[in-house]
Amino acid sequence: MSRRSSAIEWRTHSRLMRRSSAGSKRRPSRSRIARAVTRASSHADTLARTVPDHVPVMTSQDLEIGGRPATWLELEGHSTAPERLEALFDALELALAGHGLTLADVVRSRMTAATREGRAAASAARLRRLSVPFPCATSSYIDPSAFDRPDGIRLATLAVRRAGADKSAIAHDPSPPPWKVVTTGDLAFLSGITSPADGLDAQLPEIRARVTATLAMAEERIGRPIRPTTVSAYVGRSVALEAAGDLAARVGLAGTPIAVRRCDGFATPASLIEIEIDAAPGD
Repeated sequence: MSRRSSAIEWRTHSRLMRRSSAGSKRRPSRSRIARAVTRASSHADTLARTVPDHVPVMTSQDLEIGGRPATWLELEGHSTAPERLEALFDALELALAGHGLTLADVVRSRMTAATREGRAAASAARLRRLSVPFPCATSSYIDPSAFDRPDGIRLATLAVRRAGADKSAIAHDPSPPPWKVVTTGDLAFLSGITSPADGLDAQLPEIRARVTATLAMAEERIGRPIRPTTVSAYVGRSVALEAAGDLAARVGLAGTPIAVRRCDGFATPASLIEIEIDAAPGD
């Protein structure tokens, strides 16, 4: 498995293009870059005049998932004002192009905001720019301690090469999005699973049932057994970890390692925990 990590500060779109191209194994097409720059240019002058130091910071990591090349990108913005959210998603599209990827190749989008209002604004922008036209598994969290500015926003994105060619999404009934699960080939990516029930002891059984049902949906769509390979649990800071007990077992994932992270809130105010799952073939 090859891994590369770099932090890039983008001060102009032309500088971003040079850096993205320099770090890419395959140079993005000129037409793709031109389309992205056209969208981004309308924001650049405004941002330069209002906040000269506004710079999304990108961390990128190349990896493999189920034997397929993939890229993990993280971009951070200083504000959830509409024009800055547009610039953030423009930057994401350019960053993907630098890795030979497009928005169609995105399989997971995790968003963290400093405020509930910022989370709502960024979620609406993501629906319009990404998850409606290009279905992907989604999740969002509130965590002011993750930022050094009061209205920070972080967009973490997982893209799998050529996922756009065969990606399939299972919608919530009666209407999407967010999507329950997104598949590409024999890989599955589940949107964050949570519950609005009253209290942790009531939420965990609901989450367990939803995990089991959604994995079964993914298996039926893929046509073969799958098993969770990467599991992340976001737990509200109001919850003592001891109260969750054996978290993996309580959400139906006994024996599966879970990366536990903390946050201050979720899309649904009553939620106390949210589970993200990536799955690949296996019994």
